[in-house]
Amino acid sequence: MPGKKRSNYHRIKAGPAVLIFVLLLFLSAPATILAQDATNDRPRIGLALSGGGARGASHIGVLKVLERERIPIDYIAGTSMGAIVGGMYASGMSPEEIEAQLVAVDWDDVFEDKVDRENRSFRRKTDDRLWLIGRKPGFNNGKISLPPGLVQGQKINQLLIMLTLPVADIDNFDDLAIPFRAVAADIQTGETVVLGAGSLPKAIRASMSIPAIMTPVPWGERNLVDGGIASNLPIEVVRGMGADIVIAVDISTPLSEEDAATSILSVVGQLTGFLTRRNTEAEIATLAAQDILLIPDLGDIKTGDFDRMADAVPTGVASAEEHLTELRRYSLDELAFAAHVAARQMPEGERPVIEFVHLENDTRIADEFLLSRLRASQPGKKIVGHPLDVEQLERGIDELYGLEIFSHIAYAVVEEDGKHGLQIWALPRSWGPNYLQLGVKWNTSFNGEGIFNFSASLLKTEMNSWNGEWRTAVSIGEEPGILTDFYQPLGSSGRWFAGARASVDQFNVNQFAEGTTDIEEQARITQFVASAYAGREFGTWGRSSLSYTRGGGEREIRIGDPNIPDQDFDIGELSVVLEADRLDNLYFPSHGHFLSAVYRINRTGLGASQDYDQALFAALIARSRGKNTFSLGVDFRTTTSGQAPPERRFRIGGLFNLSGFEFNQLSGQHYGRVIGQVRRKFWDAGIADVFIGTSLEYGNVWESRNDIDAGDGLFAGSLYLAADTMIGPLYLGYGVAEGGTGSFYLYVGALRNTAALR
Repeated sequence: MPGKKRSNYHRIKAGPAVLIFVLLLFLSAPATILAQDATNDRPRIGLALSGGGARGASHIGVLKVLERERIPIDYIAGTSMGAIVGGMYASGMSPEEIEAQLVAVDWDDVFEDKVDRENRSFRRKTDDRLWLIGRKPGFNNGKISLPPGLVQGQKINQLLIMLTLPVADIDNFDDLAIPFRAVAADIQTGETVVLGAGSLPKAIRASMSIPAIMTPVPWGERNLVDGGIASNLPIEVVRGMGADIVIAVDISTPLSEEDAATSILSVVGQLTGFLTRRNTEAEIATLAAQDILLIPDLGDIKTGDFDRMADAVPTGVASAEEHLTELRRYSLDELAFAAHVAARQMPEGERPVIEFVHLENDTRIADEFLLSRLRASQPGKKIVGHPLDVEQLERGIDELYGLEIFSHIAYAVVEEDGKHGLQIWALPRSWGPNYLQLGVKWNTSFNGEGIFNFSASLLKTEMNSWNGEWRTAVSIGEEPGILTDFYQPLGSSGRWFAGARASVDQFNVNQFAEGTTDIEEQARITQFVASAYAGREFGTWGRSSLSYTRGGGEREIRIGDPNIPDQDFDIGELSVVLEADRLDNLYFPSHGHFLSAVYRINRTGLGASQDYDQALFAALIARSRGKNTFSLGVDFRTTTSGQAPPERRFRIGGLFNLSGFEFNQLSGQHYGRVIGQVRRKFWDAGIADVFIGTSLEYGNVWESRNDIDAGDGLFAGSLYLAADTMIGPLYLGYGVAEGGTGSFYLYVGALRNTAALR
């Protein structure tokens, strides 16, 4: 991020009393000691820190011993995790501060890089109801394109920016508290690339970009990846900086002695090990007699064991203590070391007042649209004229990222003409702006009617400067259909919206013989509807909308009295929808809540075949403790006037919807249900989270409002295994209802009768 002078925004490293004390020590030190440090009489010591993922926390332990033994460090070079630890130490942080920061990070969340559902735009949250696979490859000019890495790096970018923000004004890494180099590799040539100037967080990010896992980092004309493939232990780099003595810390993972061909992951891991091990050994071979090599004994701590970083720190301490005799040859006395530490303290500073915001935006969306949306996400809707609030700024950036049109968004504090401001970079997805999504839905109770559908959807985004989008979806199977929907944000921040959609679909409406699971009548519904809608989003948590729907269809009797003629019907509906959605996961929420209220009016004057009104309400709240989640849901739907036609009657039956009954076995003009669930996550299978759970349900349907009685409900419950997979939720359960009705269920891709009201 060249071309900008960054602000003097620094963390306070020492209080006035400490600085005065150090100054007195410095002034009272013997002249020979002062001269020794000042005239470079002592040998200059460089620290080379290797990559190794979570094992890199061992570097922190080494730093603790070096400081305890008063070993001055004059240069640092690091690769991958060595670049993170080395960059933080070079920026003036103590080993204790580095440990506290890195151990506290939720690395699983950082490397997953998935937009937290709470931060997704409300429009994107509603995509979860479409039973489409979450992964969206690009589909442009008739070709499918994929992201350059599984992880785009938005969360790791923000983490690195936050950790290095106190030195955001420094472009030349020689001007850090300790001169520093991050080591990366050119993905095109495999050459070592030594980064000594520019953006510190971007340099560290480049150094740790594992090929195919994390996207390469553009740097000038190059695309950079993890330096481990070229120079995992950068001894020659730190020696080239001017080091007379090199302390090298090798925490790279040794080659596996087990069968490396058991899986694709083990094969990739072994191949990566070949690359890093060979260049590491070549670097070690260059060490001279005065240099020191530390190899912490990390035991079974693996590269990806980020939850064990705290366990890795003591291994660095132990490794350094095994070499105390060698290390102490380079110790300074207390006065000289105090002077050395004081000399590398970074200047103090306050939070800068932001006086301008610059946006470098490479998408099709207007700058004002993005900046207005960013401002709208801030308390008081102001950024300029206020001290920098990193937490609030990152929340706003998270909300922008939740539009799901960016590969990543970065920021820096800059200084221009004596004024402090924000520079924000918004980079588009290289595989966008059009995306293909597939989906599958399979619902069966094994002894009744099942549904299998396959769908495909094309989503075109960035259609105009206000981020208009157009989705077209096709579904084939037992419930085929076609949907097209154009959605247009309005206003400078896009909170208001308008749109139009049209669809053609088919589905069955069954009527069961009383007290049995036998279908005595089945109507095949074919309908076409078109609607226009408008509304407003409230941040990422809520939405209100008004829509008018016009259409028609046909009821064809497929099972039952063959003398019943086919019936045509018309739809003319006005509906109002209010929704709030703060669930972290629609199907497996661990926390949050969902509320939905719908009122729909059908009138002959609006084009409907008959007059009737309906009100629908749903609510769900989820809370977790450890691996256990508790949730409570309520549904109530009622025909407030008139009689709803067969396709608009309320139906109940199926897993979690009076478990034990067949899908939609019971129907009526009114419906009510309460459900409580307890779910426990017992296995993280890597590609899916697996749960075991149980539900207790109470509800019923009624034909007349006068029949509605809270004491007239039916109890039901279920036991189930479930998994949150790449293709959507998967449930295998058994339900039993009052009266002895029981049924097994299998759901793949979506649940029928979710809390979302449509």
